[in-house]
Formats: sequence, structure tokens, C-alpha cells
Amino acid sequence: NEKRDEYGSPRLQQLIINSHQLNAQEIVERIIDDVSTFQGAAPPHDDMTMLVMKRVS
Repeated sequence: NEKRDEYGSPRLQQLIINSHQLNAQEIVERIIDDVSTFQGAAPPHDDMTMLVMKRVS
């Protein structure tokens, strides 16, 4: 972000924990929204690839 802070694994883990009731697509959207908010106006420093899987039973 503009402060050069790192998004970090702990933040991502907490977001996933708080999103457990959502389906996989909604989790992806929530992560993208949170990363975009965190990033602010700063340009991305790298690519982003994401795979979300949910156990159904």
C-alpha cells in the first residue's frame, strides 16, 4: 500500500476465518475487495493468483 505495509498472511487468515459461511465465489470477492481497500491508490507490486476450495462434506 502507500505506506509500503505488507498485506500479510495473518490478515488473510483472519479474513478467511470470518468468511467461512460464504461460498467460494463470495470468499474470492471478499478477498479481492479487502486487498483493493488495503492497497489504496498504490500500484500493485506483483500479480495476484487465488484458488479457493470449500469442503462440502
